[in-house]
Amino acid sequence: MTKQELIAENKEIFALNKELVALNQDLASKYKDVTSKYQASIAYNQDLIAKIKEYAIRVETLEYELANLKKLIFGPSSEKRYSTPDANQLSLFDEKEDQDILPQEDTNIEVKAHKKKAKKRKKSCGRNSFPEQLRREVEELLPEDYDPESMVIIGKEETEILAYKKAEVYVMKLVRPKVVVKGDEDQGVKQAPMPPRLIPKGMADESLVAEMITEKILYHTPIHRFRKKLKQLGLKISSKVLVNWFHTGAEAIMPVYHLMHKDLLSQPYIQVDESTIKVLPKNNKNSCELGYMWVIGVPKLRASLFHFGAGRSQKEGLKLLGNYDGLVQADGYEVYNGLQRRNNYTLTYCMAHARRKFFDAKGVDPPRVKFILNKIGDLYSIEQKAREKNYTSEQRLLLRRKEAIPILAEIENWLKEQTEKDSHKLSNPIERAIRYTYSRWTGLTAYVNDGRLEIDNNFVENSIRPVALGRKNYLFAGNNNAAQNLAVLYSIINTANMNNLDPQKYLCWLFNKVVHNKVTDDAINWLPYNLDQETIAKLST
Repeated sequence: MTKQELIAENKEIFALNKELVALNQDLASKYKDVTSKYQASIAYNQDLIAKIKEYAIRVETLEYELANLKKLIFGPSSEKRYSTPDANQLSLFDEKEDQDILPQEDTNIEVKAHKKKAKKRKKSCGRNSFPEQLRREVEELLPEDYDPESMVIIGKEETEILAYKKAEVYVMKLVRPKVVVKGDEDQGVKQAPMPPRLIPKGMADESLVAEMITEKILYHTPIHRFRKKLKQLGLKISSKVLVNWFHTGAEAIMPVYHLMHKDLLSQPYIQVDESTIKVLPKNNKNSCELGYMWVIGVPKLRASLFHFGAGRSQKEGLKLLGNYDGLVQADGYEVYNGLQRRNNYTLTYCMAHARRKFFDAKGVDPPRVKFILNKIGDLYSIEQKAREKNYTSEQRLLLRRKEAIPILAEIENWLKEQTEKDSHKLSNPIERAIRYTYSRWTGLTAYVNDGRLEIDNNFVENSIRPVALGRKNYLFAGNNNAAQNLAVLYSIINTANMNNLDPQKYLCWLFNKVVHNKVTDDAINWLPYNLDQETIAKLST
């Protein structure tokens, strides 16, 4: 090959290389464009997946809220045990929902023949079934043609029925004769002094004030309704006067209330809770502020003490608990954790609150909810056994160690397994219930180490129910002082009622005590749970 031919061939190769480089550059550009589109597609898919997860959580939350709403309207209120409904009972809702809540393992249903059980007759309210202390009025019914001269009574049938007479308001007239000594008029005129009264120079006896207070506190009758009752009996008394009587009664027994507060804080074990109450603000009577009734409950004494606080902060909690350093059972509210760090008391939690969170989630994850509710139900069965056999604290402790601790260990292991699983359902009710329970496990299980403790704080929750019922009727308190007076009366009336005393009789007796005696530390014996047997017999229902 000549030199010229070699040069021509090299030029041709160079041109081909040049074309190849251009082609590679074009391919690189296209690859870069495809890569960019691919990355954009990945980002779009990731965004789409995130939105799908968000919508799934939102749908799950809405389904949970809908299930709760249906349960609130149509469902049972009891949460003691997760029960499987009768397969033969018609579903209130659509079949799909029922299948989701309780999946069936076998669609074949076999109906077995059964014998119909005879219904037990309810025990009727028969002869002499009414309380003996009720007054009897006897009315004898003789045949129309009865003639005592020609007829003789050979037997009789007696039928007791309950009758009613309207409440009576009567006038108590106090007559104080003026006397002199015969033959010695120099000694002057003598007259018995006017006895001390709850409302000096007022028109009302302690018994009427006690009745009005009992009507409002125990039976949730607002004062304006009580005024209407008096009007029907012929008495016209203004609401303002009745309100003054109400607060005078509360202020009279305030020293006894403070003694009760001090006494309950001396107990080794208390339960605490709080509930809302609306209060009219001082400078604006057209709107309401939200206050709180804080409550101390002592199951052993069957006593509960209320304290009104303008807020729900540690400051108000401190007014309730002071320097208490014993055992406190609460519902998991964070304020009690803060007060624990200050007072160094032992804080335990309420199993009923943990159970309620799982119960509310039963429409989301039926298998897990059924498992945990049945286990908690077993724990409550143990407590029921101790109550039925009237166990002492020591006996109850032994029973719990024998039967409850193995169940609690099984629940703890299950909770640990669930928390270790990766879960993206941050708003899932069952996950929240698991985290709530596992994070408070030490406090929830503390009751098995002390026979004095209850498994829950249902005692204090039941004590606070009158406030919830009352505020539906009287709606709000006139001011902070009025709310605290309510707290005083709730404490006294509620505790008297739980100790099987007649609240009206007891309150009237207490009014007479405070107007005739100076309230000292010895007045602690006037509290419903400290009364002697003779006084209890007089004031019992």
